[in-house]
Amino acid sequence: MADVTALKDYLKKIQKIISYNADISFGNTRLIKKSKIDDILCCVFASMPDLYKKYLKADYDKRFSSINTFRMLDIELKHKFFLNQNMYSINLNKCNKLINAVFNSIDNDIKKMEEL
Repeated sequence: MADVTALKDYLKKIQKIISYNADISFGNTRLIKKSKIDDILCCVFASMPDLYKKYLKADYDKRFSSINTFRMLDIELKHKFFLNQNMYSINLNKCNKLINAVFNSIDNDIKKMEEL
């Protein structure tokens, strides 16, 4: 479970970066340097339990809601800004909802994975 708490801490850091450390803000859209997001996502993937990574890589498995939500979050975080390819254009509300959904379901999903 120590891996899960580290994973949640990194997801909270993503929320803070999106909310408070955006390079440019346009209402609900945040423009953030690609390197900031990629660095923290690297830490997120490194802190995931091995069992969770296994299910995340398996595209055919749709049983776990946190896996599906995390895939959507990963896609949402990596929208390149059309004027500058070194920046991501991130929808703040959508990402916060996805992160909160991962928080709510990850503990139960990991317990189910361990039982299987």
